[in-house]
Amino acid sequence: MRDLWKAIEARLEPEVLRSLRPGASDKSIATAEARLEVTFPEDWRASYRIHDGQERDGPGLIQGWEFLSLARVLEEWSAWNELLASGDVETFIVEPDPEIRSIWWNRRWIPLAFDGAGDTYCLDLDPTSAGTPGQVIAVWHDWERRSLEAADFRTWLSAHAIGPEEE
Repeated sequence: MRDLWKAIEARLEPEVLRSLRPGASDKSIATAEARLEVTFPEDWRASYRIHDGQERDGPGLIQGWEFLSLARVLEEWSAWNELLASGDVETFIVEPDPEIRSIWWNRRWIPLAFDGAGDTYCLDLDPTSAGTPGQVIAVWHDWERRSLEAADFRTWLSAHAIGPEEE
């Protein structure tokens, strides 16, 4: 993961580079896992030990989207769960890829990046039998589409922070 982050950092504009936060401690990661009632994949943990996301008001790392810090992961996850608990979304019909459960929101979808308008990339820790735990999906707040973006966090981070032509 360190080599991937070196490659990402080498390509970043100075303003984006400055927005990256220092790594999270193992204690902070364990606290987030306990709060979310999940165990993060090792590639995710290794990444967050290097950079705990980025500052909220900085330029987005992930194709203009904010790469969420642990605090922001918890904030966004809570917001999605509150919407689900409100009952306002119970009638929404979703159209997921086969690897993704056919539900509007799953408590085991962990936000990774946020577009500022309600949409997020999530770590999917509860896929269908066709999927892989730790896959990354796109979740749109007002669109039925749920799409598989990458088989794992490392692949997703590389593709979205560097780009496929530069890997």
